[in-house]
Amino acid sequence: MAAPKCLAIIKLCAVRVTLLNTDGTPSDSGDYYVTDKTVSLGFTPDISTGQDREIRNGCDCIVASSKAQDILKRFTFTLDRGNLEPGLEAMLLAQEAIVDADDSVIGVNFSSDLGACAQAAVALEGWASAEALDHPDPDYPWLHFRWPWTQWQIGPGTLSADYFQPQVTGFNRANPEFGDPYNDLPASGTGVITNDFFGYWYQAEDPPTAVCGVQQIA
Repeated sequence: MAAPKCLAIIKLCAVRVTLLNTDGTPSDSGDYYVTDKTVSLGFTPDISTGQDREIRNGCDCIVASSKAQDILKRFTFTLDRGNLEPGLEAMLLAQEAIVDADDSVIGVNFSSDLGACAQAAVALEGWASAEALDHPDPDYPWLHFRWPWTQWQIGPGTLSADYFQPQVTGFNRANPEFGDPYNDLPASGTGVITNDFFGYWYQAEDPPTAVCGVQQIA
């Protein structure tokens, strides 16, 4: 039996987003995007704090005390990138891609319709390096993160003498319909796991190859 893995996690080497249908399944078009231009992916748990109840007697001493459990509702995200990738932003933000004569995506056309509150949803995955002391682990050199449903909005940006770093912000929820479109969910015990909210696992296989453009699931 292989020894349990307790590794140091460093870097963010690839991010994959997969366009979803409204029911949470991978989109009929099969569109997805893999980038290696991500500078950082911040994810913060949104916790519903359980109520703290107590009763004090007339001498101000506690005679009964109860604390309800805290509950994880969702994660919120901040995704910063080093390059501007119009194809990725159009997918994340459900906006119109601007294409040239060769159908290459060269920009994004944002809608001003305040009544159009329907937004695209995407599955979000990331790959970080998993290291033993000072080198990638020989058995599982990668840590694979997965949120099967996320939704995004454009974040603040600054144009200046320094590099522009585009940012988007988002949140997640459960999605039992995403399934395993890339056949890369791990086995746990006797079967493949069901990952419908958030999960991570050590992985032997390399991350998918980044491409400047939308790809389709085979």
